[in-house]
Amino acid sequence: MDVLANLPSHLTRHRMLGPKATAAFLGVTTSQLSRMRSEGIIPQPIHFSPRRYGWKVGILLDWVDSETIRHRHGADQFTVDMVASANETRSWFSGHPSDIQILLNDSDVAVAVWQDWREPNGVGLMPIKGEDLLNAENRALKYTIAAFPCGSAEHAEALMGRWAK
Repeated sequence: MDVLANLPSHLTRHRMLGPKATAAFLGVTTSQLSRMRSEGIIPQPIHFSPRRYGWKVGILLDWVDSETIRHRHGADQFTVDMVASANETRSWFSGHPSDIQILLNDSDVAVAVWQDWREPNGVGLMPIKGEDLLNAENRALKYTIAAFPCGSAEHAEALMGRWAK
């Protein structure tokens, strides 16, 4: 019985793949994977020792999602960055109110992110905090952004109604 095949999805995202399995997962050769790694095209692996390393399945899935959004849907860099940030938040986020409050307090801007196939690039974005900093004139300013993964626009609106000041 393959216990790994029956893991819950939240645990499957933490499963590690070595270079051969990662190359197969991405549909590239190990040589191509090595080049992609050295050129910084793919996320950096986790090192177990100087010669052993691998990638978490969840990180690879999130990277593939962001690349799909960028190339197939023509999303701008901000949208791609928000999707990547929301995916990163999802990897540790419990949804507990204290996590939300900490993330909001530690950021100047907060954006809700969800899949929305009605949008041209398949991503819905809603500012929750610091909308004025997202204006084109302020893009040159330095500020911290937190991206919250949401299930829908309604979820984002509820988040904004509960936490926005």
